[in-house]
Amino acid sequence: MTLREIALFGALGLSLAACNPDPTVATPNQEVIAINAYNAAVATGTEYLRLPLCAPVVVLPCRTQGLSQKVYTALRSGRVARKQLLDALAANQTAPLTAIGALQAAYSVIQQIPQQ
Repeated sequence: MTLREIALFGALGLSLAACNPDPTVATPNQEVIAINAYNAAVATGTEYLRLPLCAPVVVLPCRTQGLSQKVYTALRSGRVARKQLLDALAANQTAPLTAIGALQAAYSVIQQIPQQ
């Protein structure tokens, strides 16, 4: 999945935020869309982390140490938020919007990956 497709999922998720009658909790639709967008970002982030580190003689494609750490941290924090949302969906309960915000933050970090 390309970053362009991930951006489409993210934009769709953000557009549904305006339909929420309670601004402190996520709707089931928001939860599902955020989870799907995060899952797509996980695929992109994981592929990026599999690339070799950039060397002094750059062989493309490669990854940088700084961005690799950001991507790794974003994927880990996103997994926690995704689990919270999945648990809320399974129990037919509401989830706080902070969980959606965590997935959007992870998604934003993944968007920083340059397309090579």
